[in-house]
Amino acid sequence: MGQHIAQKRTQLTVMLIDSNRAIQECIAPGLRFEGFCVEIAESGLAGIKLARRRKPDLLIIALELPDISGIIVCQRLRRLSPTRNIPILMLAKPGDSADRAASIVAGANDYLTAPLDLVDLLDRIYIQLPQAIPELLYGVPLRDEYGPDRATHNTDCGSLEGWVMRLIKRQGKQQQTAEEKQD
Repeated sequence: MGQHIAQKRTQLTVMLIDSNRAIQECIAPGLRFEGFCVEIAESGLAGIKLARRRKPDLLIIALELPDISGIIVCQRLRRLSPTRNIPILMLAKPGDSADRAASIVAGANDYLTAPLDLVDLLDRIYIQLPQAIPELLYGVPLRDEYGPDRATHNTDCGSLEGWVMRLIKRQGKQQQTAEEKQD
């Protein structure tokens, strides 16, 4: 995706709570290239404090943090009103399915394991932040077509597939209109 397209949308903030520099260096540049603002906290307590103050659009939390567990961070953020509704993706080392269950019970929206694939991470971010998809793909907002707050439009916008289907339909209508003008 070109940066010129990503810059046309409202910049969304993703906060990464992870002390692992290798993970930070893997995730942050890719997200910035896609047009996201990225903030990093290196401990659970610092992440909670920063999330309350900054209210990011999405949180990515490592399960293993130097001070408290990512599960506890997730639980605390879900109890606080400023962060209660922010989508949360949990990061963990591969292996234990109990981690996945504990993450979901704690309030996480999704769960990823290392080694991280940036494309997979972006797909999961777009599922949680569907308002980022139209501008990213086409460089134009769909606000006029779907109402002033497309993030709350519930017909089939809750998934990446739903957005893609809407965009394909819209593109088909535009192509049909162009062909009619030529006739």
